Amino acid sequence: MKNLTAWLAGLGLLVCPISGSAEPLSKQSVLQLSRVGIGDAAIVAKIEADKVDFDLSTDEMIALKDQGVS
Repeated sequence: MKNLTAWLAGLGLLVCPISGSAEPLSKQSVLQLSRVGIGDAAIVAKIEADKVDFDLSTDEMIALKDQGVS
């Protein structure tokens, strides 16, 4: 069921129109998505599709992992 939920969430992110006025994805947004159980594939798809307002340096990736993002 968890895989189905992640797949459906990812599908929803992929088919939603991307608005030019959407705010850039932040580190906090990624944390929120992870905490509510959105799957890794859906989060990665969103990062790839949206503007991103944070760096993915080694230190930032470690910080995200320490906060529970896989």
